[in-house]
Amino acid sequence: MKRTLAVVVGGSIPSQSAASARLDGIREAFERRGWTVVTNWSRDGKESPASRLSRVRSHLTSARLAKILTRIGLVGEIRPRALFAGRRFLRRTPHDVVLVSMPPLATVGSARRGQPVILDYRDVFGAADHPSVASRLLRPLEAAAAQRAAFVSFAGSEATGQRLVRRLGVRQADLLHVRNGVKPAELPSSFVRTSRVGGLDLVFAGNLYGASDLGPLYRALVAGPQDAHLEILTAGTLASTRRYLSGAPAGRVTVSPAVTLSALYQRLADADAGVIVLNGDYPFAESIPAKTYDYLAVGLPILYLGPATAALIEEGC
Repeated sequence: MKRTLAVVVGGSIPSQSAASARLDGIREAFERRGWTVVTNWSRDGKESPASRLSRVRSHLTSARLAKILTRIGLVGEIRPRALFAGRRFLRRTPHDVVLVSMPPLATVGSARRGQPVILDYRDVFGAADHPSVASRLLRPLEAAAAQRAAFVSFAGSEATGQRLVRRLGVRQADLLHVRNGVKPAELPSSFVRTSRVGGLDLVFAGNLYGASDLGPLYRALVAGPQDAHLEILTAGTLASTRRYLSGAPAGRVTVSPAVTLSALYQRLADADAGVIVLNGDYPFAESIPAKTYDYLAVGLPILYLGPATAALIEEGC
């Protein structure tokens, strides 16, 4: 008898993101074993009212206020719309097993009691060393959902799994480490440069959100070669990324919209280095930024600015 896996995802996910590759990998793995996979995942879907509100808020708030909102948990973690949308999807969709893909506080209530559930921590903000106020307050509910789950899978480093065991009471035997990855089919057939800008060509390929701080990178640009140039490839709009450009050296930083995954890989193959900047507001000890996998997939050298104890350093990335 063919079984059905229902995948519940909080919100729209860009098709060029690491979360997209992760969910596609999960779907393909179950389909190879004869399962039917259904999902509420909106791939590059229409912007929701909540997303528009977040974008406007990002444009209007200062970096200092954004940092406060992140620490409280109002950026990234609390998504009531995702919770109710997940419940509606499961009520109208016949299924045998549920996989709930995080952020953890968005969808923990989606599955009914008695159903086999897999919780997938595709990000680790709920398990970070310095959790937000919202995460601390709602941790008992999150722990109850995790302990009822048949399995808990997670991205990030092995340290993330140990934090889940300690903080949520998850049994080690019920924990699965599933790394993020890339889509091999989208990789260019050749890594020979197809284009070249003058001087050192740097790329930052990823989302800017919350309290992201590119200040150290801008200072390094000013102190480095005068012909170095940085391109920021992000799914955000120019309005939503404007405040992250404060301090950028004039004429040496450009912001470009997100591109298809195959185009992203080709752009990375053309660059001299990919940039990763981590600061104290990112759970660097537990999480390996998704852009790391894209950089490594094309053999792109990484320019890293951040703590020496970050997981991507500890694990030899």
